[in-house]
Amino acid sequence: GQTYCLDNVRTLEVLTYIDGQQYTSAFSTGGGWQTFSFQVNTKTLKDGNHTITATITLNGQAAKTSTKVIVKNGGTPPPPPPPPSVPPPVVPGGDKNKDGSVTVGDKNVTFQAPPVSGMNNNSLTYTWDFGDGTTSHDKNPTHKYSSSGDYKVKLTVSDGSNQKASTVDVKVGQPAAYKTSVPGFGASALVLVLIFGCVATFFRRRK
Repeated sequence: GQTYCLDNVRTLEVLTYIDGQQYTSAFSTGGGWQTFSFQVNTKTLKDGNHTITATITLNGQAAKTSTKVIVKNGGTPPPPPPPPSVPPPVVPGGDKNKDGSVTVGDKNVTFQAPPVSGMNNNSLTYTWDFGDGTTSHDKNPTHKYSSSGDYKVKLTVSDGSNQKASTVDVKVGQPAAYKTSVPGFGASALVLVLIFGCVATFFRRRK
C-alpha cells in the first residue's frame, strides 16, 4: 500500500491492472493522509507469469509502476478425479434378466471387461474368476463351462495403485426366456397363440 497527504486542491486516482485487464480502481479528493492498497487473489489466476500494473494519478499527473509475479499452484483447482470403479462384466450374446443376471444357452461363454473410471488405463491388469474354480488374466476371455448351472463371475481390475472388483451372475446352458418382437408382450403372447390354435382346431373339427 501507498500513503499520500492530500490537501483541498489535490486528487488521487489509483487504477490497477492484471495482464492489461483492470482489476481495481480508487479515487479520492480532500485533505488528510489516505492510504490505498489492493490484494490479488492468486488462486483466481492460472499458473504462469503475470504482470500487475498500478497507475497512480496525483493532481492530474500520472505515474505508472509494474511488477511481475509467477503463480504456481494457483488458479481454480481441478476437480478431484472420480473414485475407482468397475462396472459389472459384459456377456455379449447373453440375455439379461430383470434381477441383473445373464442367461447363456451355450456352455462356451465370452466375457468382456467394461470401461473403468478413476484408474490408469495404461497399466490395467485383469483377473477373472469364472465361479467354477478356474481363472483367466485375459481382458476379454472365452471360457467353456463343463456343466450347466448358475455361476457368479468376478472381475478384478488393478492399475498397480488401485484395485476394484465387480461381479455378474451367469446362468449357463439354460434356455432363454420366451421373447417376442412386439413391445409389451411376453409369455402372455405365447398363451394367446396357444388359445387361438386350440380354438381354430375345434372349429375345423366341427365342420
